Amino acid sequence: MLNYLIILLFLSALFSTDLSAQEISLTGKKWMLTELQKGVVSESSDKMQTPYLIFSEDGSFTGNASCNSISGSYTFDGKYKLKMTAASTRMMCENMETETAFLKALQKTNNVILKDNVLMLQSGKMLLAKLEGNSVETSLTNTNWELYELVGKSVGTGSNGAPYTINFSDDKKVSAKFCNTLGGRFKRNSDNAMKINIEISTMMACPEMEMEMIFKDALGLVGQYSIENNTDLILHNGKVVLARFRVSDK
Repeated sequence: MLNYLIILLFLSALFSTDLSAQEISLTGKKWMLTELQKGVVSESSDKMQTPYLIFSEDGSFTGNASCNSISGSYTFDGKYKLKMTAASTRMMCENMETETAFLKALQKTNNVILKDNVLMLQSGKMLLAKLEGNSVETSLTNTNWELYELVGKSVGTGSNGAPYTINFSDDKKVSAKFCNTLGGRFKRNSDNAMKINIEISTMMACPEMEMEMIFKDALGLVGQYSIENNTDLILHNGKVVLARFRVSDK
């Protein structure tokens, strides 16, 4: 009986050690703030967002602190030790209380606990913030979008075998590769309204020049955009769909 109890205690200790040593992943999710050490999180509005963090595999992270965008670097041992260095834009909003508290929490964080899809930021044993894991939404910017429909007609690859693509950057620049390389700028707001202005183009002649002119005209007519199923970008003007793109891994 004694030997049986010893074996049980040994196995219990062994499994507990294995569980505590299990590695966890911070990447692949959008961590939305649900609770701060001193009070609940302010509700989002037209100018204020619910704070969130997105961790990348390369040791960087991006997010929003409520009013301002944040970005920075982090080190994580895969188990519980986490340190973050964050910087933010400097826009002023009416209520900065949540943002200030969130940024202080990031600065103080030195360890985390992940339980039931809730990420708890801690300083020692002190709980600083709780964040809930959500699916990462495909971003309009920094995503390579491949054209597959233009004004209602299916589109394949170009005469050179390459797909037609468009890219939007964080600094409001847009670039597209059709027969020629197109460049310009875009504007958008929180209601997904969008304006695209193509300013430059290379001048190479190719068999699909007529389609390229239609493509350029369509971009000039864009009034809104939407992202569906995290895979498709729709450029439209009211109910008129001008172009459809899908996420490309090329």
